[in-house]
Amino acid sequence: MLSIAIGRLAGAVFLVTGVVLAWAGDHYAFAGELAPIVAVWLIAFGTMELVVARRKHGLWWATLLAFVLTLAFVAVAMVREEAEPAQGYAGNCAVLIDTVASTGVVPVSIVEPPHRAISCSTAQHGVLLRQFNQIDVWGVVSRHQQQTVLDSLQRTRSSEHTAPIDVTFWEKENWGECPPPNSQGAHCRGPELMIREAVVN
Repeated sequence: MLSIAIGRLAGAVFLVTGVVLAWAGDHYAFAGELAPIVAVWLIAFGTMELVVARRKHGLWWATLLAFVLTLAFVAVAMVREEAEPAQGYAGNCAVLIDTVASTGVVPVSIVEPPHRAISCSTAQHGVLLRQFNQIDVWGVVSRHQQQTVLDSLQRTRSSEHTAPIDVTFWEKENWGECPPPNSQGAHCRGPELMIREAVVN
């Protein structure tokens, strides 16, 4: 009976931890792509442990079923990512880039002059595979100017009803000749310093 009680307690702890991690990932693009996988495993394992705690070899059954459910989630996530729409709820890159550029605080890109040092893409985060717009901004190091960008995106999100926006600020662009084995004369990005990340919800 003691082992059953311990198993159920462990299952509850795993389940609650997974739910908290899932909520954070769905709302704040927390911990990248690994977080939802871990959250699904924790939720599945915790639930299975609560259900099969009385059974013989319950721990092994819970682990196996959690593994299968996690693999199923990964498969669905990969299919969703491949089929992600370029327009609609996520995919408002044109208006978002215009919004950031209009603040006047982003320098001209050394990669794509005369455009501003901004890039935009779409991504999905969390257990619910919530769609986000991903904005990267280079060369805006002042906290006040960063807030200007975030406030402007918040207004656009409200007026255009876009997906949440995951914004990453980088110290500066690092653009130069690619090292071998790339072809001679090819250029690519080198290591860059991330100075801030924020989510416009």
